[in-house]
Amino acid sequence: MIPTKKIRLECKTQIFVLLLLGFICVQKISNTRLLRKYWKYSSGLEVVHRKNNSTELEVFQKKNKTEIETVRWVQDKVWYEEQSQRGCCPYARQMYEFSYAHIGYRCCSERLHEMQPLRAVGGVDYAQLLELSQNNNNKSVSILLQGDSLAEQHFLGLLCFAWSSNITETISMERLSEINDEKPYGKEPGTMWKAQIGELLTIYFLRWDLPERAPPEFDRHIQSADYFIVSAWHHAVVKIPSFLQQLQAQRNGKPTILVDNLPQHKKGTQTEKLGQCFISNNSSGTDFNAELTAKIGNNDNFTLLRVSKLYQDRGDAHIGTTQNSGKNIKDCVHYCIAPGVWDAVAKETLAAVYSMERNRKL
Repeated sequence: MIPTKKIRLECKTQIFVLLLLGFICVQKISNTRLLRKYWKYSSGLEVVHRKNNSTELEVFQKKNKTEIETVRWVQDKVWYEEQSQRGCCPYARQMYEFSYAHIGYRCCSERLHEMQPLRAVGGVDYAQLLELSQNNNNKSVSILLQGDSLAEQHFLGLLCFAWSSNITETISMERLSEINDEKPYGKEPGTMWKAQIGELLTIYFLRWDLPERAPPEFDRHIQSADYFIVSAWHHAVVKIPSFLQQLQAQRNGKPTILVDNLPQHKKGTQTEKLGQCFISNNSSGTDFNAELTAKIGNNDNFTLLRVSKLYQDRGDAHIGTTQNSGKNIKDCVHYCIAPGVWDAVAKETLAAVYSMERNRKL
C-alpha cells in the first residue's frame, strides 16, 4: 500500500509540471503574437534573437519610429540651391518633349529665384517602401495613376522625387502609347506611360481627363494594379456617387486612392503675386473636397489622399505667365516641375501605399 503522503507529493509534482508546461505554451503564443505585431505595425525591419531555444524573444528595430510623420514644408535654402543647380528633371523633358519644350518643359527654370526655398519632410521615401517590399519576400508593387493633366504632373512628381533623392535603384520611363496623328503630343486621353523604379516598383499613368470609367481596353491594367490612384476633377462636373460606383466595380475591392483637389490661385486673399498668380488661396476646391470626403465616408475600398492644404500658400509654385501660340497666358492651375514642389505629393502618395502594404504583410 502506497503512503498517502507520497501520493499527495506525486500529485503536486504532476500539477506543477502541468502548470509549467502551460506557462511555456502561453509564452510561446505571446511571443508569436508580439512578433506578428511588430511585423505588421513597425516601419523598420526587425531583428529577432532566440537564446538557447528558450522562449525569450528580443525584438529590435532599425528605425526608432513606428508612426509615419506628417508631411510638412521646411525652409532649406542650401538644399534648394543644390537642387536648382541640377537643372530640369529629365523625366519632364522626356514626357513634355512634343508638348511643352517651348516653355522649358514646365520646369520654370527661369523663375526658380521667385519661389520659396521649401523642402518637403515627413511622409515616406522610396527607400522605406522598397525595403518593405524586399523584406516581404521581394514582393513587387504596382501603382496606376489615372487622371487629367494634374494627375500627369503627379506621375512626373513621383519620378522626379526619385531622381532628386539620388536613390540607388535604376529609374526608367517609357511611353506605352505611340505618338501618331491622333496623339501628336503624347498627352491626349488614352495615352499611357510606364515607369520602373528598381525591380520591385512599377508605376503607370493613364491620361483620362473626365471623371468617368475609362474604356474597357484599359480594364486589365486597372484591375491588375495593386493600387489605383485617381484624380480628374478639372474638365467636367463630377458626379461623385456614380463615379465611385464605377471605380468600385472596376477594382473589385482592391485599394483605390482618390486625390483631393489641388488649389488654383487665380484669385486669392493676398494682393502680392509671384509669376502673376496669387500666393495664397483658401477657397478653391474646398467645397468639392468636403463633398468628396463625405461621399467616401467609411467605405473601406477608398482612401482619400489629402494634399490640398499643403498647397494653399504655394501660389509661387504655379507655372504662371507663359506663352501659348505666341500669346501670353497665365497658368495658375498647373504647378512647376521644380525642386521640391511635387515632393509633398510624392511623399504623401508613398506614405499611403506604404501604410497599406505594411498592413497587408501578414
